[in-house]
Amino acid sequence: MAYLDITGAYDNVNQEILWDILKGMDIGDDCVQLLREIYRDNTVCIEWEGIGSEENVDISKGLREGRPLSPLICMLYMMRVEKALEGSNIGFNMSHRQGGVMIQQKIRGLFYADDIVLFADNEEYIQRLADICGREGEALGLGFSVTKCGLTVTNDPNDPAVSIQGQEIPRVSEYKYLRVWINEGDRYVEVQEKVSAAKGKRNAAIMKHRALWGHNRHDVLRGLWKGIMVPGLTFGNSVGCIRSKVQPGMDVNQNTVGRLALGAHGKTTNGAVKDDMGWTSLEAREAQSKIMFEERLRNMKESRWPEKVFRYFYRKSVNVQWRERTRRFTSKYTAGSVSGMA
Repeated sequence: MAYLDITGAYDNVNQEILWDILKGMDIGDDCVQLLREIYRDNTVCIEWEGIGSEENVDISKGLREGRPLSPLICMLYMMRVEKALEGSNIGFNMSHRQGGVMIQQKIRGLFYADDIVLFADNEEYIQRLADICGREGEALGLGFSVTKCGLTVTNDPNDPAVSIQGQEIPRVSEYKYLRVWINEGDRYVEVQEKVSAAKGKRNAAIMKHRALWGHNRHDVLRGLWKGIMVPGLTFGNSVGCIRSKVQPGMDVNQNTVGRLALGAHGKTTNGAVKDDMGWTSLEAREAQSKIMFEERLRNMKESRWPEKVFRYFYRKSVNVQWRERTRRFTSKYTAGSVSGMA
């Protein structure tokens, strides 16, 4: 897999190219004109150590960081790269038989705004995909920062180097993609497990600082844990699979925080803590995320790649960790069990 990082993607979007792309997508002239007006006559004032520029600087390219529309506009801008990859007939082979007919399909990569991951069966194909990204990126006025890119290999550690836009992509054993660590090897989330376990201990330790208790210990600790700590610990739960032995330690940390908030002694049962705090175990949260995500996958259109990957696993009877874990959670937390694909 090749993880690609575009240098200043939002800052380097060519607005004139963007308008042409949007028009080519049959987006209404009114919508395109509205966007042009939003980005017309944009200026910035530069200030350094209290001294500002005498005149505002005109900005004729780039997108506005932090605006809700910016990620969507960036993805539309990058669709040229996506279409070029789709037309290459290269990628990770996920073909399977359905109703006696061979369904030919290959997944080339994942796109999320300016974050790209490429998939291929071997070094030659990953290089060809990288060449496509480099070529199409140049046409859009975008470059790749190889210092933030990474290449992971799962089959042959001696594969030759891969480059993009004339720069070699560094080989890495682990990479943080969309806030989740992915590493080489069968246990692809081993690094993420360690990060999550350490984060759980750290978060529980933070809750012990008495300075947080000045207002109302129960309300403050409960609010901080549920509103800040839990989302961080459960991020990516619907798709990631950490080992079962890691989760109990995280639940111990949560129960410790609950006892602190309640002012209860160490022998107070976990069930009593959960009931009084009004929260569920981290395992139950993961179960809910996975069961709901599987339901989404089952109802997705067959043209969507997540559904294609989901169906491939069932058609090929591939018992990946996610499938086994979701099946167990469904059996444990719902009345029925995970049924097979239709």
